[in-house]
Amino acid sequence: MSRKTNKNITTYSLVRDMLKKVLVVTDPLSPGGASKHAREVLKILPKLGLEVKLYIPFIHAIPQSPEEKERKYLNLKELERNGVEVFPEVWKYLEMEKEKENIFPYLLTLTSGYIPKKDMEFSNDLRENFSLVYDMSENEYHFKVSHMIAKKLHVPLVILLQSESYANSFGRGYRKVLGIKGLFYDLGITYIFMFNRRRFVNALREGVLRGILSVSRAIIKQSKLERLAQDYKVYTNVLKPANAIDGTSISHFRSKKVKENFALYAGRITYLKGIIDLIKIAKETNVKIMLAGSFDNHKEMERLFSKFPPNLVYLGSFMNNELYKIISNSKVTLLPSYKESFSLITMESLALDTPVIAYNLPAINEIYGDIKAVIKIPVGNYKLMAKTLESLMEKDIRELFDPKVEELIKFYSSWEKVAEATLHELENVKNWLQLPLKTYM
Repeated sequence: MSRKTNKNITTYSLVRDMLKKVLVVTDPLSPGGASKHAREVLKILPKLGLEVKLYIPFIHAIPQSPEEKERKYLNLKELERNGVEVFPEVWKYLEMEKEKENIFPYLLTLTSGYIPKKDMEFSNDLRENFSLVYDMSENEYHFKVSHMIAKKLHVPLVILLQSESYANSFGRGYRKVLGIKGLFYDLGITYIFMFNRRRFVNALREGVLRGILSVSRAIIKQSKLERLAQDYKVYTNVLKPANAIDGTSISHFRSKKVKENFALYAGRITYLKGIIDLIKIAKETNVKIMLAGSFDNHKEMERLFSKFPPNLVYLGSFMNNELYKIISNSKVTLLPSYKESFSLITMESLALDTPVIAYNLPAINEIYGDIKAVIKIPVGNYKLMAKTLESLMEKDIRELFDPKVEELIKFYSSWEKVAEATLHELENVKNWLQLPLKTYM
């Protein structure tokens, strides 16, 4: 494959011949690692010679508040400045107001074949030619939209797995966190898994879904997709690297000689990310624990606040440099999460010389298995996590950081490399499809 380098970014000449134009379905505007991945990669793909056009499905494009509208607007403008073309429909959605309490349409997108009218109108009106549709989301609703679009355009669909959306399992482990209430949550999630897996298999049978990429091997194993991919001769692989840290910004906060005497949890604040366990950990120790992140449900946030012990302090939601400063000051990062596909916060913490205590989930073991600075605890053992935290607060944490940490950070230090890996895998899908495709209709 011939290449030429421009401004330290590899340009694949094959793009002009094979991947002329890609329609991307994703939400790059929300908090969380999946959206950040999409946002950073999208900013680079046009520089690699790929024409990218972005569609954000209707329900996720509508802002829930004036503040969110402004943030989404600025992020979209940044994407456009970097060469991403945004469909006019997305800008129209941004001007609409979401009915905050009406979640019924969204639930329908998860539990039935329902697709919002706006998304259907968008698909029906499409007249452009694309090489393929690339769904970068971890969302079941988005998959239905991208499947519909690819089928209408008669082009291959490639998806990126950033969670176990199509898992062949019972729920997502809510029962381990919430008891009886969680059991009912898991029953509902199991139904959603079954419905989405059926749609997923239909997309394979139709010959529409032709490529499955993932941010970790663990997700493919959890979803038990390898056999399906083999049966339907679908290209499957893991992006390497699949994520990255912002090395330039983080470098300004590295090598802080004196850490402050507190631990940190940073990220989305949800049941599956471990908020209940975090409260239990705080009650088991006198260590001060700072909480930085965003809640999905503000009413639930107020209820949880009432359960916080005095040593658990909510700081607010922070991004980029503000968050890096807090991580660099903390002595330990806590990750009592029941659901991780990569854990970017773990990588950022290591880059800022802060060790991590995490539950030993498959993805954590896959990516950070031989890293001493990531201490793995049996899933759900919050008491052991609290004891480990107390012990670590008394130690010289520098002894946990060996050359393996630097090697890991170096490998995951560039979003350009992630974008190159993405482009390379999309090319591999096209190479996989040299034989005539099945008719999609």
